[in-house]
Amino acid sequence: MTGFTLTGQLVIPIYKETFTVLLALIRWKHELHDKCIVVYSDNRTTICALNKGTCCNSLVMQWLRSIFWVSATYNFRITVRFVPSNANLVADAI
Repeated sequence: MTGFTLTGQLVIPIYKETFTVLLALIRWKHELHDKCIVVYSDNRTTICALNKGTCCNSLVMQWLRSIFWVSATYNFRITVRFVPSNANLVADAI
């Protein structure tokens, strides 16, 4: 598994990217009404999980359910698209 450690625990990229999307949607949910949101990611696992709305990991699945309910409640659609790693240098640096 690739990832970085935070207080001795391995953090998998799908955790970071899925949770970040959830936090952003919760933060700006009132401004997203009737909009189509496009998120760009270089992590194919995150892309598949967010686009399909399912994942084997129970924690990520809880976040996906939350994303679904926020999008259903505030009537917006979220789509995730692939961006190559070399075109995503700024986001990866942050």
